[in-house]
Amino acid sequence: MNDQKNIQDGLKSLIEQTYLIEQEYKNLHLSYENLQKIIKDVVDVMPTALWVLNSDGSLFLQNSQAAKNSKLFSLINLSPEQEIEFKNSVYLIKIADKDGKKIVSAIDITEQKRTERLASMGQVAAHLAHEIRNPIGSVSLLASTLLKRTDSKTAPIAKEIQRAIWRVERIIKATLLFTKGVQMNASVFNFSELKTECEEALKYYAYSKKNKYKLRL
Repeated sequence: MNDQKNIQDGLKSLIEQTYLIEQEYKNLHLSYENLQKIIKDVVDVMPTALWVLNSDGSLFLQNSQAAKNSKLFSLINLSPEQEIEFKNSVYLIKIADKDGKKIVSAIDITEQKRTERLASMGQVAAHLAHEIRNPIGSVSLLASTLLKRTDSKTAPIAKEIQRAIWRVERIIKATLLFTKGVQMNASVFNFSELKTECEEALKYYAYSKKNKYKLRL
């Protein structure tokens, strides 16, 4: 009787352990499915287009961005890294091999390219501004000397030369200021001085018609 009871107790314990293992397996499987879903959701909301290819080149997986850019995928070759222009945008293409599959990603670098171009243009503009400033300085000095030696008939011409030089100098200063970058700093400002500066600046411009300006503070 004791042996039979021991066998029954052993079977009962085995069944209970089997049930617990089955529950743990179900919980583990559920956690794995949830993890898969989270990973799929994360990949799907990525701003980067992503394709995963089988060894035979067939499509294994793609996210929503990749689905929207199916035509872009047709332009990609097998180079590990490349740049492709597509629909007024520039994409950086990267290809990696992992466990017999190819992972292809397309990152939109349009803004980065635009920033690089602006930086290059800024460098060129700064160089040109410096190159132009030297001869303009010489012309300005000569115009001032000429104005002192002119008579009433030729003085307006010398003054017009000075106005033109002044406008060029303002463009040069604005260009150099742009290339250096501008930061706003709060400070006390006298608007009366701004009014005076604006009135002085307008004197250096010649107009085909008479214009009247009224600056109100």
